[in-house]
Amino acid sequence: MSSRLSFALAGIVIKLFPENSALQFNFIRAAFIMLLVVPVVFFYNRKELDWRAPFKSKNPSLMVIRVVLGTIGLICFYYTFQTMTFAKAITIAAASTFLTPLFAKFFLGETIGVHRMIAISVGYIGVWYALDPIYSGVDIYEIVALINVILTASVQTISKKILIKDKPFVLMFYTAMFSIFMAFCTWSSQAPIKAITGFDAWPTLTLTGFALLLFCMGPFSFMGQYGYLKAFKKVDLSLLMPYDYTNFVFAALFGYFIFNEIPDVNTWVAMGLIILATALLTLYETRGRKS
Repeated sequence: MSSRLSFALAGIVIKLFPENSALQFNFIRAAFIMLLVVPVVFFYNRKELDWRAPFKSKNPSLMVIRVVLGTIGLICFYYTFQTMTFAKAITIAAASTFLTPLFAKFFLGETIGVHRMIAISVGYIGVWYALDPIYSGVDIYEIVALINVILTASVQTISKKILIKDKPFVLMFYTAMFSIFMAFCTWSSQAPIKAITGFDAWPTLTLTGFALLLFCMGPFSFMGQYGYLKAFKKVDLSLLMPYDYTNFVFAALFGYFIFNEIPDVNTWVAMGLIILATALLTLYETRGRKS
């Protein structure tokens, strides 16, 4: 849950800097990891005979797939926050919690179980009840959000496989490296990108703005990513998914107090269902461990 809260706080920072692009947010997240976290890890492993040891992956092929999909997914995630209301962005993102257990079942052989499936379903009903999903059409922003949903579910499943042998930091390190590489490619070709798409990939980013984002968004993004990777390493994905619905509760509360987005009746009902699903699953799993 601390991971979900960290992601929500990062979303607040993104909403407060509408003049910047999703590519810049992703670059700043990666820069925080490389500038502040890598030296710390290197320092604590300085007695290693091979200084590259803490950064080596034991599953390089899957790592490449995960890094590419994860980077694209993060950019879509940031773009969704920029173009939608806070609550709606979180709500659509929460749909990945329904896909991830299914992916885990088919690709990792995890057993979902009746109790976990009920908890996931109750939370999913809550999300869609809040959306009241009768749309006149699907716009480009919602398409990007749905792409993020599919990529998030895929990345979470692949991450679980990688984390059997690798540490969370290794995964974050390579994701950050690829993000910086992508940032350089888009920055160096921003003129043709804007000419073809009309999208300003790299608006002016002052040194002050970079520093503010680095120390405001960077830590929250890092804690969010590291927290869920640590959780993935320890337990089944299907157990964790109902807790993802707490994102929606944070979205409703932050949207109201910070962005003056007043939750409607559907939102409050959804929050109740989400809390109920998480509480029931926690109670069931706690009793199961004791027995």
